[in-house]
Amino acid sequence: MPLKFRADTPAGKALTDNALLTNEGAITMANLRFSEPDVELVSQLLNRHADALPERVLFVNPPDQLPASRHLPLLWSTDWLSARQWGDACHFGAEPPAVQDVDLIVVNWPKSHRLGHYQLAILAARVPPGTALWLVGEKRGGVATAAKQLASNPGPWRVPHKADAARHCLQFTSELLQQGPAASLTPLAPFTVDSGNGPLRLATFAGVFGEGGLDEGSALLLGCLNDLPEGPLVDVGCGCGVLGLTLAQRGHSQVTLCDVNAMALAASQYNASANALQVQILASDLLDDLPATPLAAIISNPPFHEGLNQTLAITERLVASSWLRLSPGGELRLVANRHLPYAELLAAQFGHFDVLAQNNRFKVYRMVRGR
Repeated sequence: MPLKFRADTPAGKALTDNALLTNEGAITMANLRFSEPDVELVSQLLNRHADALPERVLFVNPPDQLPASRHLPLLWSTDWLSARQWGDACHFGAEPPAVQDVDLIVVNWPKSHRLGHYQLAILAARVPPGTALWLVGEKRGGVATAAKQLASNPGPWRVPHKADAARHCLQFTSELLQQGPAASLTPLAPFTVDSGNGPLRLATFAGVFGEGGLDEGSALLLGCLNDLPEGPLVDVGCGCGVLGLTLAQRGHSQVTLCDVNAMALAASQYNASANALQVQILASDLLDDLPATPLAAIISNPPFHEGLNQTLAITERLVASSWLRLSPGGELRLVANRHLPYAELLAAQFGHFDVLAQNNRFKVYRMVRGR
């Protein structure tokens, strides 16, 4: 069965001269042979049902490869990495693209159940009754739990039916029975922190790290933000914006917040507006997509999971790129689970580091770029 590949995937890089590069940044091969380990598991499951795909399909949280089609599908992702690499074919944002005329919605179930149910609710209000729905995902990713939750409270959707189980993945099918009620982004778990210059009132959105409020790691780092160098500051992996907005409220005038999660960017914008703070909020893969301005300081509570897998690669990249982007005397301050083996990494890149604070779960590290 032919597939459509992103150009950066192993299969995409192995394409031969009979490939066709489209203006959406994707590649279609009529007779490509591939080894299944190179293809994401959800993509393998979808490819089993390629012949059942109708003309107008919206893929939500699209996997790396999609079944080939004569028709260009709509894609909606809240993940900047996915959206950037799919190019113009993918809509990136906290809200979906215009989707009044779709026959099928395929939701690749996200790690956050709240995000998945938000996506279902907002789509139910915007597509016509009769629109088909597929819920797909890896078994370990919780798609079966999502289907049970939807079955217990289906709202405008038909109770989902298990349609396939293969490649360690599941597929459930449903249909929109009636138009859903109007839905929009709803702030979750409002909380207040003391910025050191008055109260900072914050909220999160579905799918943002720390959905339940201020997480313990960020709380520890908040107490270690004094005496930062003056100049441009970046909060990397900003989440709801608690760190960067705290610095803005303290009077720092050149603060940038960045994240790969559209829901986090929306939450940061919501919180900046609610507190009348002027900051720059950008989608960026760590520092890679930011303007090449020398930085006075970088602060971060970096993730150590990529999807469902634990990884140190994200922090390794952040530390290496921070050293390159910091001005002489510039600082990187980050918080991490104390069990993670960061000491050797930090010392190798910066030569020295300080531990500013720690508890039984987290440590706050400070690194200074030398001249």
